[in-house]
Amino acid sequence: MIRINNLTKIYKSKRRSRCKALDNINLTLPNKGLVFVLGKSGSGKSTLLNLIGGLDNITKGSIIVDGNNISYFNEKEFCDYRNTHIGFIFQDYHLIDELTVYENIVLSLNLRKIEDRGLVRNALKRVDLAGYEDRYPGELSGGERQRVAIARAIVKKPRIILADEPTGNLDNVTSTAIIKLLKALSNECLILIVSHNTNDAYNYADRIIELSKGKIIRDNSKNIMYPESVVYNQNTLFYPKDTSLNDNDINVINYNLSNNNIKQVVKLDNKYTPTLSQVIRKEKVEIVHKNLSFYNEMILTFKFLKNKIVKIFTSSFMVSAIMIILALSQTIISFDANKVLTEELKGLGLNSVYVEKHVNDDEREALGQYYYYEVNDEDKEKLKNNGVDMDLVYPVYSYTLPITLNHQYSGFSYNNFTSKLFLSETRGTMIVDEEFFIEKIGYLEYLALSDDIRNSGVYITDFVADSILLLNHAYNGLTYEDIIGEYSIYSTNGKRGYINGIIKTDYKEKHGDFLNEVISSKNTSISKYYHDQDFVSLVNDIYDYLGFTFSLNKNFVEDIKNNPDNTITWHHKFYINDIEVNSPAYGFVSYDENNVYKLKENEVVMSFTIYNDIFNTNYTSSTVSLFKPHKISVKQYRTTDYERENMLLSFEVTIKRIVGTSATFFCEKTLYDKIHRNSIYEKGFYYNSNENVNLITEFCKDDKFHLKSYIIEGVETMVKAVNIFVPIFELIAIILCVGIVFILVSFSMRMIQDKLHDIGILKALGTQNKTIVIIFGLQIFLIAILTIIMSTIGYYYFVGIANDVLVASLKEFATTRVVLEFNFLVFKHSIVYMDIILILTLSILSLFIPMLKIRKIKPVKIIKTKE
Repeated sequence: MIRINNLTKIYKSKRRSRCKALDNINLTLPNKGLVFVLGKSGSGKSTLLNLIGGLDNITKGSIIVDGNNISYFNEKEFCDYRNTHIGFIFQDYHLIDELTVYENIVLSLNLRKIEDRGLVRNALKRVDLAGYEDRYPGELSGGERQRVAIARAIVKKPRIILADEPTGNLDNVTSTAIIKLLKALSNECLILIVSHNTNDAYNYADRIIELSKGKIIRDNSKNIMYPESVVYNQNTLFYPKDTSLNDNDINVINYNLSNNNIKQVVKLDNKYTPTLSQVIRKEKVEIVHKNLSFYNEMILTFKFLKNKIVKIFTSSFMVSAIMIILALSQTIISFDANKVLTEELKGLGLNSVYVEKHVNDDEREALGQYYYYEVNDEDKEKLKNNGVDMDLVYPVYSYTLPITLNHQYSGFSYNNFTSKLFLSETRGTMIVDEEFFIEKIGYLEYLALSDDIRNSGVYITDFVADSILLLNHAYNGLTYEDIIGEYSIYSTNGKRGYINGIIKTDYKEKHGDFLNEVISSKNTSISKYYHDQDFVSLVNDIYDYLGFTFSLNKNFVEDIKNNPDNTITWHHKFYINDIEVNSPAYGFVSYDENNVYKLKENEVVMSFTIYNDIFNTNYTSSTVSLFKPHKISVKQYRTTDYERENMLLSFEVTIKRIVGTSATFFCEKTLYDKIHRNSIYEKGFYYNSNENVNLITEFCKDDKFHLKSYIIEGVETMVKAVNIFVPIFELIAIILCVGIVFILVSFSMRMIQDKLHDIGILKALGTQNKTIVIIFGLQIFLIAILTIIMSTIGYYYFVGIANDVLVASLKEFATTRVVLEFNFLVFKHSIVYMDIILILTLSILSLFIPMLKIRKIKPVKIIKTKE
């Protein structure tokens, strides 16, 4: 039984005008019978039907169905109500085109989890469509489709069937057949028909309700005393109004006329009389929660996918293409130079790394040179705390051995190589023990050894010795024996030192053929060899151990400071009378070795060029004789001490004369030694192992510490190139993510828009929103799976190509750095996992947005989109 109390429905248009579709309706409907609701268009009859069916919201009042007040139902409860209580028959049939006749009908049973067992065939038999199970709606006539809709409504045996203009699109013969069928079904349940056809109503209805402007203007029920045919009683012939005469009626009339029995004819017109108040029963029929099984959800999903395979593959391909670009962008963004270094060092079998503490690129550009910081106790403690085995760490000092005047003391790189691949300067002095060489090359053998081993002397490799014999003009044509002992460079102002011995290495056995080829070549540039594997192998060994000078004396630094054997005082800046000497060449300080100027300890000879710059004078070589000696104050700082926080030395001297020299000034040996002591310090360390190299690379994330090797120069080239593009690729990654969301959301919206009618049918039949989400979510999930597969394969394939293109491009344009065959861009499982999560997340998001919109739309509005 349906009880309607003060039911009002108000619609608001986009312009916020209010339309009252139903106005305070009160109505009680029985459990069975055929009830027609008549009225002109806009009278509110369809609205009444939709509110009873739970397809639309009630503005005011209540509808109580079998003791259940549906006015307060939420979306889920409405779905259960429509599923268990209501069967819908619409004017436009509203069958799902992708489903067969059988599948359309059995859907009602599946929603209630009722096994078929012939129920569908029985329903089809009742609507005279036996044998039509495997046909599709598009293969049926209008009348046949309406019969299928009726079969779908009755198969689950609902308590109420709601029919909205069920014969509106049918011919007269078919319409009559449908109405008669519904009339027969009304003996089992309540059938409520909205119609314009008054003839059908008066011929078949048990009750007729007429609406106008949202109000009930007439409510009549069939008079149980009203005859269905002609009746003769007491010389009176009773003739029902609007009733067609059948053969029996005609026979009755003819008989009574021939016997003069008819005295009068009465035309009856009281077939329908005002409906009497009905007794309201208190019984309540529980609404049971039922829904589709996951299996049936899968079946529906694939049915809906039937005609969308091309769209799905197209969308998947587009998203996959974007995901491949995104993955490559992520690979570049997540480029880990330290990890690449670690893997490459191990892969090449290198058994050591060398770390220097020096200015970064920005500082170098500002200073115009490489300058070293001093490794301090705090750095060593940090290194130890990082887990580095300090027994494998050897200190490297700033004491270098010059070979040519074209020195590169400011930083060892491939620029130290001459055109014949020998050195113009060593890398620095490493403090080691004899075990170091045994471990490094398997033996310790001297090719030449001094009779006078000095604590301030150094050992060199045979490679350094060959560089001296080849490049230092003072030693041309001489032998190893001539190199040991006092060492000098061919210049009166040159550096010098003491060589204790020459250590034999295996470099000639490993690289002799390649070096002989280079030496014999007429090519003056080594750039042609940058990517040659023989070149790489040789340079790796030079960086590893061939290019260093060595000391076996643990107190080497103190001994060299107390008895200096070289004349270099780099890495300082001097302030004369608190005016900075800021030309890079002004870092040179030399002493008057041959006593040319006969200087005292507190006297210096200064370059007139520097003097002019500091004191704003204009002396020339012809006017220096006019100079008058005077005192100056000198302060010495590290070049990297920008704030002048740690002064190394302060002294006063008299400028005795100015001359045309390249040094800042010449001084007497005692003063020189004071200045010189500050030029020797620890500038880096050598880690003699390839185990746990990651600890070193992590340590070198500090801006001042840098791994120095041929490998690293190649990687640093890549790092710089990558770092330039990282912000661009970060922006690209964001844009790509937005693009993926746009494509997926567009597909979801288009997919749901295309299926809006079917969604309306499903919701009208009682399908939960959760089920609809699953059905369409599985389609999005299929796109996601296809995208994951295609993008992963594409990423795996294209990352190698991208790496090759990147390396090839750098080889083409890198003129100052060597680029090796590194795998800078590699397939990363972490990125694949991240992108899988991203795709699934975006897929859920792309489905959530349109589904959120659908939740707010009532089924009646979705269904009406097709009408």
